[in-house]
Amino acid sequence: MQPSVAASALDTLPDLLARWNADALTAANGSEVTSFAPTVGAWTSPLAAAAGTAPTLAHAALNGRKALSFNGTNQFMDLDHADITGASTIFLVCNLQTAGSAGGRAVASMTSTSFRAIRLSSGNTTGGMLTSDASPNSIYDTWTSTSGWRIIAAVFSGASSALYRHKRTAMAGTTNLVNQADLRLGRGPAASTEYSRIDIADLAIVNRACTDTEVKTVLDEPAARYGQTLGA
Repeated sequence: MQPSVAASALDTLPDLLARWNADALTAANGSEVTSFAPTVGAWTSPLAAAAGTAPTLAHAALNGRKALSFNGTNQFMDLDHADITGASTIFLVCNLQTAGSAGGRAVASMTSTSFRAIRLSSGNTTGGMLTSDASPNSIYDTWTSTSGWRIIAAVFSGASSALYRHKRTAMAGTTNLVNQADLRLGRGPAASTEYSRIDIADLAIVNRACTDTEVKTVLDEPAARYGQTLGA
C-alpha cells in the first residue's frame, strides 16, 4: 500500500495542462512503459515510446512511490502537443544522474529550436531552466548529477521567470520566451545520441505563470509524498 498524503493542490490548479504521476501506473516492477497518459489535466494524449526504447517502471523508487526509470543509453518518451506560446510552469520530481555534456536533460524537446527545458549544465555544477532563445535564456542554481532526488518548479515568464530548486524560495531571473513545441524525456532533440540517466516520479505542466504562493503550496505536496525536506 502506498503511504497516504494530503489531497493534491496541483491537481486542482487552474490551467493545468497535464500531470503524469508514476503512482498511477499499474505495470509490474521493471516492466517497460510504452504509453503514459496524463493522470489529470486538459491534455489527454499520452507520452509514448517504442518497445525496446521505453523506460521501465520502478516500484518503491522513493519513499514507497513509483518512478519511470530511463537508462541513459537508449530509452526516451515523446509527446507532440499543441504549442505553448505564453508563460508556463513546470513541476518536476526527478533524480537526474547525467551531466549536461553527455545529455543532462530532465525535461527537453524533440526540436532544438523551440523548447523550454530543465537540465544540468555541461560543467555538472549547476542546473535549472533553459529556453532555446538567445540570452538571457536560463536560470541556474547549484545542482549536480550526484545531488539525488530534487523537487523542481520552473516558472517561464520572461522577465518574471523563477526557479525553485528543492527549496521554497525562488531564484528570480529572465528567460526569453519561445514556443514550447513538444515534450521529450530521456533524450536530446531529433536523432540525438545524448541520453539521460534519470528517474521521474512526477511531472506537470501549467499553461501560465504560477504565483509564488501557488508554487509554495504545490511544492509542499511532493515534499510530503516523497519524504523530502525542502530548503527555506
